[in-house]
Amino acid sequence: MSKLQFILYFLIVTNLSCEKKHFLNEYKSINKLWDIEKPVSFDFNVVDTLRPFNFFIKLRTDDSYMFNNLYLDISLDHPSGKKYRDTLEYAMSNPDGSMLGRGKMSIKEHKLWYKGYEKKFKFNEIGNYKLIVKHVNRELGEVNGLKFLKGVLDVGYSIETVN
Repeated sequence: MSKLQFILYFLIVTNLSCEKKHFLNEYKSINKLWDIEKPVSFDFNVVDTLRPFNFFIKLRTDDSYMFNNLYLDISLDHPSGKKYRDTLEYAMSNPDGSMLGRGKMSIKEHKLWYKGYEKKFKFNEIGNYKLIVKHVNRELGEVNGLKFLKGVLDVGYSIETVN
């Protein structure tokens, strides 16, 4: 193998191994107080119904987030008009009270499973989807959710191809 062939081979292998696995990835800012009546929504287009994906809800929180968990009401509206809605609970801290997530300072990034964890997830329709994420946290003993959830800086999602 010549030196040129080796360099070309190395560049191709390096480029393929660094290929991003994010199909879609987006965040929207909250400004520290997430209003229960203002869900965060994302519109995206899907053209692949054959390949499986991992679907995540992503959050960035700071040290003013005061709960051990997070409850989210998540809706996924399909191009045909079908709507799928889930209320999900996510652990946000360790038993000692330290926050889960990535980050060494006061801001943590949380990557929370939405679809694809228990079984492979495939989109079943081509077209425009709408993801709607709303917090439904409440204080212990309260019936109604908190009007404002403190400490959430950004809400987002990522859809990643499965290798």
